[in-house]
Amino acid sequence: MPGARTVTARFSAPANLLVAGEYVVTLEGGRGIAVAVEPRGTVTVELTGSGGAPTVETRMGCDTRVIGGGAGKTGRETATETPIVAAVLEAVRTHAGRPLPLGTSIVVDTTPFFDKGGRKLGFGSSAVAAVLLTAAALDASGLEPRRDVVCRLATVAHRAAHGGRGSGYDVATATYGGWGIFTGGGVPKWRPLPAGREKPFITSARLLTRRGNAPVSTAPAVQRFERWRSSREAQPVIEAMMRSVERLGVAADSDTFAASWNDAARAGLAIGSAIGVGADVSRFRGAARFVKASGAGDERVLLLDFDPSATWSAPWRELSVAGEGLRREH
Repeated sequence: MPGARTVTARFSAPANLLVAGEYVVTLEGGRGIAVAVEPRGTVTVELTGSGGAPTVETRMGCDTRVIGGGAGKTGRETATETPIVAAVLEAVRTHAGRPLPLGTSIVVDTTPFFDKGGRKLGFGSSAVAAVLLTAAALDASGLEPRRDVVCRLATVAHRAAHGGRGSGYDVATATYGGWGIFTGGGVPKWRPLPAGREKPFITSARLLTRRGNAPVSTAPAVQRFERWRSSREAQPVIEAMMRSVERLGVAADSDTFAASWNDAARAGLAIGSAIGVGADVSRFRGAARFVKASGAGDERVLLLDFDPSATWSAPWRELSVAGEGLRREH
């Protein structure tokens, strides 16, 4: 039947948070600890009976955009007006050696990463969208969306859409899931942080979050970090952050992990203050011993709790670690 749609694939990918390594992960060889958490974004790939030009629909909170397939007259946009979509489609086209097949319809939904007012919750929605769209475009092109390929192409596209900047930790975390050690650079690396029987305290720890006082514009902050990092006072702070990440990665018990968490918190606050995005987490010290800013700015606060009997009220939100990264749902 003309115009009929057939769902050929559906994928999901989790939100992500940087636990330690703020801004240091933008350096070649800079390391950080990241974790994938719920909620998950989704993408659906459909084939239309019309065989028309491919379309990509992005659903982001209150904002829905359709790219391609008759741009202009129907209120649709060209792909160049949505940088991440354009960058992902170009990366996949280059990799596959061909554009998306006619009749392809892709719907990316990252609505769970926004509040009711349409504001970002700070869970890496753009990186998740890049991962999902990359997987969908590869699948539509007849290629297996292997995680290593998805991560590489999505990182290239995400950076291109942000002026060549971005460490890629959020792309890697959404792709691979769980806790991991991220190493930044031209070719980023991801190493899973063992949990379960190897590190039972990680799986038993509770991770909570709440909004900070103000959002942070990432690109200008990274530019200021790049200028500051060559200064004499920057090196000890950067080295302290790197050491705390290393200790978090090899910690064999909760006391060592928690102490390293606090070391990372102090280094992160120092970096944030130095580049003009200082956070104020002192107001939470009375309630928790292990609290830190995420992203070296006052946008989101993380709390680590090893007490299963403790109760926390709003606006604290307990996070569920997503052990799986990108996965095929259908």
